[in-house]
Amino acid sequence: QQSENRFKELFNNMSSGVAIYEAKDHGQDFIIKDFNCAGEMIDKIKKEDIIGKSVLKVFPGIKDFGLFQVFQEVYQTGKPQSHPISFYQDQRIFGWRENYIYKLSSGEIVAVYDDITERKQMEEELLKNKALLTNAEEIGKVGGWEFNVETLTQTWTDETFRILEIDMSKGEPKVPEGLEFITPQFRSMAEQAIQRAIKYGEPYDQEWEVITMKGNKRWVHSVAKAKQKEGKIISVLGSFQDITEQKQAEERLKKTMDATLETMSKIVEAKDPYTAGHQLRVSQLAVAIAVELNLPQDQLEGVRVSSLIHDIGKIGLPTETLSKPTHLTEIEFNLIKEHSQLGYDILKSIDFAYPVAQIVLEHHERLNGSGYPHQLKGDQILLEARILGVADVVEAMSSHRPYRPALGIDKALEEITRNKETLYDPKAVDVCLRLFKEKGFEFE
Repeated sequence: QQSENRFKELFNNMSSGVAIYEAKDHGQDFIIKDFNCAGEMIDKIKKEDIIGKSVLKVFPGIKDFGLFQVFQEVYQTGKPQSHPISFYQDQRIFGWRENYIYKLSSGEIVAVYDDITERKQMEEELLKNKALLTNAEEIGKVGGWEFNVETLTQTWTDETFRILEIDMSKGEPKVPEGLEFITPQFRSMAEQAIQRAIKYGEPYDQEWEVITMKGNKRWVHSVAKAKQKEGKIISVLGSFQDITEQKQAEERLKKTMDATLETMSKIVEAKDPYTAGHQLRVSQLAVAIAVELNLPQDQLEGVRVSSLIHDIGKIGLPTETLSKPTHLTEIEFNLIKEHSQLGYDILKSIDFAYPVAQIVLEHHERLNGSGYPHQLKGDQILLEARILGVADVVEAMSSHRPYRPALGIDKALEEITRNKETLYDPKAVDVCLRLFKEKGFEFE
């Protein structure tokens, strides 16, 4: 009696549905003998309404479902069987079911089953989302990856394989092998960023040139951040976007802009032939200073573009004043000083990616406020303009002018040394001196 009570308690409190059947006509039909509470909930039915009834009448879809045949096989062989996860449907109920069927010593058949509809819906939603993500990755050319710090293994999305033209069946390469795809120019930078992300959790955002498994050159934008658990870094997650087309478009745009800048520079030279090549030489020195100061790429480009056209405002000045072979009068010099403002007015409506017009406006400002046109002081002057100011003075003094012969590079370096911190940015001056005295810089 105690064992029977235990069985009934277990039977009625199981989370899985349990149904007991008695075979009729040597397995041609099965009569429901018992049904637990979970089964009532799963199949939306009352136990008292189905006891003693044929399974074919209570569950009319059981043959199409394939479970009736399993009942017959288990009844005949006595061997338990799992019925594969399948979708059941009749006029009353529907859903995904997982069944396990076995035979008791009494000859009765027992079905233990679960409604896994919610799980299947979640799986289908995940598959749908994965397909959407895969399509989005392919359209946006954005791959993803994760490096597990504990197992030292990495996982890639399909698009990452496609970007690097790697056969997915061969699996993800190890980190050192993955770094080999990055060109030597960027590999060290990438390796340091990845190691710092793994060790210290530092995020990074970089662009690299890579060579794919098939030997094609591509540009990628890689962004990564660390994932932590209880203060410990457990993995690094990252994206990997193919930006080759963007880079090619940027290069075409740069060529177009350079051609425009060259045209603008030639217009100035046509107006002031005595300073032919001045802007190009100033650009050479200004960019070299900016590189030594480790300016980011966007500021470097701002210095380069601005210096190539920093005297564009001179096209609005009288040719006779620009070419005058004697010293300028005060009125003439004040007129010359207007070229910074004129240059700004010409450039301000052009949508550069950097403050080119403002740099041109400020390149004659000086740290102590003695410059023009607005007598700005110190950090009120853009760094790019302070760099351009140093390069402009050095090139101008070392070159011929209508009113004087070239003073030479030594005089030019003496000028910026003497007025360092008073007129000229000290860091830009120190770098300029180092370029000429230690690194052998020469104007081309």
